[in-house]
Amino acid sequence: MSKGNNVPSTQRALVLGGGGALGAYEVGALKTLCKKLKEVDKENHQEDRLLFDIVAGTSIGAMNGAVLVSRYLETENWEDETKRWEEAIKHLEKFWTEDDNGLASNIQPDLLKNWNRWRVDEEWYKEVPVAASKEAARRYYSAQYFFGVGTPNVNKPLPARPDFKFFDDEYNKWTYIHSIQPLKQSIQRFAGLLPIATAFHKKKS
Repeated sequence: MSKGNNVPSTQRALVLGGGGALGAYEVGALKTLCKKLKEVDKENHQEDRLLFDIVAGTSIGAMNGAVLVSRYLETENWEDETKRWEEAIKHLEKFWTEDDNGLASNIQPDLLKNWNRWRVDEEWYKEVPVAASKEAARRYYSAQYFFGVGTPNVNKPLPARPDFKFFDDEYNKWTYIHSIQPLKQSIQRFAGLLPIATAFHKKKS
């Protein structure tokens, strides 16, 4: 994404790792990194340089990168380079936090019947030797909830089907699969249909 035909001898790359929900952490790190790099460029009298020459990622990092770069390219008419990246990061934050369309999702406690006992009486688990803690129960039932109900803008469960591949015993004979169609729609919604691939001959290498 370097300007013109002059590829700098030293380039700055943003590499975003995978890890599912860790993608949300990347957003916060990016907000801080953007401010820091702006200060560094000002000290080096390079205020007009690109914040990142290369953006790469894997798994959720690739998704974050797609949303980030697509919004950056949409602001190509903006003169302030830093503002463009700040806007792109704000857009990426919405990809995670927007109430109706973001990836993050809260559970509906009423659908977790077993959780109600923990929620109503915070002390009862202390009388049960096998119960670890209320926090352990929250994590367990939350995972159980998302596994069974899905996450609105990420995945949705499909009907369970018999496992004919590994012939598990009666306790594990059902295969539970989820559709990622909601995630595809979320990426399209925030990354749009704007091509994000760049090319040197178009002065966007």
